[in-house]
Amino acid sequence: MKVSTFLREYSLTGRVPENKDAPMVAFWAGWLMGHGLRIELGTPQEQLEVAIKAAEFIEEHAKG
Repeated sequence: MKVSTFLREYSLTGRVPENKDAPMVAFWAGWLMGHGLRIELGTPQEQLEVAIKAAEFIEEHAKG
């Protein structure tokens, strides 16, 4: 599961998605969301939207 998918599922359901295949996905999703707190993005929904956009950007530009 990609981080952006994890965050989108979380935004739709309000629950942390199960992801036993890649446990670091939850870590990076949380890190991206927490980063929004550090730069004071505003509402939790705005933080989540920026985290999704950041994850999509990283996934699109990652080499591998």
